[in-house]
Amino acid sequence: MVANLISASLLVCGTVLWEKNDVPSAIRVMSAILLGPGVSAVQFATLVQLSANLDFSPHTLLVQILGPTHAPLAQSAAQRFVFGSRIDPTEPGGFTMSTDFNFHIAGLGTHWVQAVVDGEVVIQIPILIQRKQTGSLQR
Repeated sequence: MVANLISASLLVCGTVLWEKNDVPSAIRVMSAILLGPGVSAVQFATLVQLSANLDFSPHTLLVQILGPTHAPLAQSAAQRFVFGSRIDPTEPGGFTMSTDFNFHIAGLGTHWVQAVVDGEVVIQIPILIQRKQTGSLQR
């Protein structure tokens, strides 16, 4: 595991908006995506936030999507970073990254979204991708 990692969080959402002061807002947080008839591509964003104790060494972060059989479907470019704090460099630092995904799916069911730091999965969450059922109430 990444030395000194305190926490890792990962969200799937419709989009991430970045304010002028580099604060992200996740819009339309979701745990499932319902596809219309004939649709074979999905589009969403991810937001990863990492925190670590006094770690000034370089790291890489990427986000990958695995299908129901755990086969890789999509992956972000690896982002190099160093944990940092803009408020107090002697306190725990962090790193935040958003990624937009738009890819074709091979099958329906539970997919996995993983944040990978230095080649190691530090957090993963499921996202259900299904077809809308006609004639039923959808939320």
